[in-house]
Amino acid sequence: MASKAAARQREAVVGSVADRLGRNEPVVAVLPFAATPARPRTGGKVREGIYQTNRRYRPLVATDRRLFVLDAARTPYPRGVLAEFPIATVAFVDVTPRWFGQQRVRLELPGNGVVPFDVGRLELDDLARLRELLGADAG
Repeated sequence: MASKAAARQREAVVGSVADRLGRNEPVVAVLPFAATPARPRTGGKVREGIYQTNRRYRPLVATDRRLFVLDAARTPYPRGVLAEFPIATVAFVDVTPRWFGQQRVRLELPGNGVVPFDVGRLELDDLARLRELLGADAG
């Protein structure tokens, strides 16, 4: 992390899942500023779930067993766990470069389909660890 504020944010995100972690369940990757972009309004507004009509912060915490998606609404401050998935059920789809060093990673989540997450340039090391955990090539 490049700043004290980013380090504090990372600690807050990990702290929000600490009580759910199992014994000997290490945190592998933390994406504290991950956000889902606005979902296209093809069938009306979507106001529930991970991928909504409006842009939402959705910090991600990956352990060697699970992927946690946190609810942070319109600010990057976590309010709680929105969903958790066994890591074996999560599939890495792809990653594409965005502007200012950001990346858009698309993950296939059970019951949600393919969900895009925008991550910042300070999270690239954790993104690489997440890709490795999900069995995606490093390319």
